[in-house]
Amino acid sequence: MGLEIERSFVLRNPAKAISDRHQAGVTGREPLLTLASRRLLKKGEKPKAEEQKKLGEYPGALTNWWDEANAWAPIQEAVRTWAALWIARS
Repeated sequence: MGLEIERSFVLRNPAKAISDRHQAGVTGREPLLTLASRRLLKKGEKPKAEEQKKLGEYPGALTNWWDEANAWAPIQEAVRTWAALWIARS
């Protein structure tokens, strides 16, 4: 019984556990993507019709690309790798 409890609580690879936890803390949630006009708008000014049209179309295209490319996974892996290298350096 005691050995079984120990197995469930003792980390076998503490460096991996720490890097995984760091990755989860930094990149645990995908960012909320929003777009804005490239042109700086004056206070109270609204985007022109063509800009507004693009602002309406682009978020869907960007989200589709993000999902199809699985763009978040490489970012998470990069953070996990960085954390592992940092731990190994310490």
